[in-house]
Amino acid sequence: MRWSAYQYTKLTNAFVEHLYFNDNVNHYSTVGLGTLGNQAQQKARGIVKSKKTNEKENNHKKSIPNLSKLTCFANIQKQSSSSHFNYRVKQINKTVIKQLLDKEAKRMIARGSHTSSNLIVEDPKVLANLRGSKGLRRWARTYFAYRLKVLGKENGVLVVFIHPAYTSISCPKCKSEDKENRKKLLFHCLKCGHKDHADINGTVNLSLKGQEPVDKHILPSFLKKLNKSRPVMDFSDSGIAEKQH
Repeated sequence: MRWSAYQYTKLTNAFVEHLYFNDNVNHYSTVGLGTLGNQAQQKARGIVKSKKTNEKENNHKKSIPNLSKLTCFANIQKQSSSSHFNYRVKQINKTVIKQLLDKEAKRMIARGSHTSSNLIVEDPKVLANLRGSKGLRRWARTYFAYRLKVLGKENGVLVVFIHPAYTSISCPKCKSEDKENRKKLLFHCLKCGHKDHADINGTVNLSLKGQEPVDKHILPSFLKKLNKSRPVMDFSDSGIAEKQH
């Protein structure tokens, strides 16, 4: 989809430039460009027409208009045999998604190992039972969470599953819990006035909620098992002398 948007933006800007400087031409051939090219030219014609009308009314010219951001107003539909887009939106199979999730899981574990950090993750069993958690959303989240767990054990990074109850409506500053604190993507505590993005606020609460059991029980046990699996090095003078001999 990003590539289609890039092509659409590129074609629209090209058509705008040509149509703007050629008053005798109001249409160019889009053979080989498909539906995406046709809709890009249609958008460009609208931009140029609006631009010239504005110049005529105000009696002065400005710079050539263009789409500076990666935008796509084209009607991109689902994959079908009759699609004429250069780049079709295809359904990604599970194998591809698993590869992407594996890559992201390895990146997170590597970062945790590098910074000596623990990973607090929403319990996948709880997420799987949430309303609306079906299909891709359900198995992808579960797969990702357990993949983190496996990679964490292999790389010495502690990954802990925590029940996410009330983390989306709680304030990390004053500990107030109120459903009215969250309005879609905005978290605004009605008690202390704290504001943040709702997802970031939930993440902070999840981290705080998971830190207590980690410090008291899970981390000591994890480190104990980790030390048992590692060889003990003798750094005493006698030990070093024996190794040298």
